[in-house]
Amino acid sequence: MKGKSRAKWPVEIYSKMYYTSQVKPDNSLDSPAQNICGLRRHIEKKFKDEPQEIQDEVMRVHSEQSSSKNDTSVFKDEDQAHLELDAEARQR
Repeated sequence: MKGKSRAKWPVEIYSKMYYTSQVKPDNSLDSPAQNICGLRRHIEKKFKDEPQEIQDEVMRVHSEQSSSKNDTSVFKDEDQAHLELDAEARQR
């Protein structure tokens, strides 16, 4: 039995879409003292520092999740956006 899931926060969407290309390369996160709260703050800072077009894309996905009645299609769209944006980041 699968319950209805909530829409993800924009920073969660950003993390899913850009973690490997934008956040992970920052090796300061490899510190053993780093905890989940520190990681989340770092991801939030990276999101705020991103160009407006990336923030707009994340907010578009968030808006689709928030307004969609069919959660499955939103997750498929988000996964597709993640794949497209990750491929775009690799081309840079």
